[in-house]
Amino acid sequence: MPVLIGVLPLQGHKHATFLHNEVPGITLSEEALERMRKAGAQGRQEGVKMAQELLLELKELPHVQGVYLMPSFGRYELACQVLEVLSPKEREIAVPG
Repeated sequence: MPVLIGVLPLQGHKHATFLHNEVPGITLSEEALERMRKAGAQGRQEGVKMAQELLLELKELPHVQGVYLMPSFGRYELACQVLEVLSPKEREIAVPG
């Protein structure tokens, strides 16, 4: 059975806190919340970095068959930034065409 993991790049500490406290099924680690708090005005960049780190971890897991990115608020450029951590060949597979 294929397992697909959803990755949502965080926008900032307020966004992270809202997701953690108000959205059923989304639980962020204390480390993630703290990273976003410390990021301050650079929260969006930190959110992309965290999503990239997660993507690299997930691609090494044999039971994970794929990842889907969920950019918040129509910020599709952030999804593209997350994919920049992949090799050109991996990006070609990730975004066909």
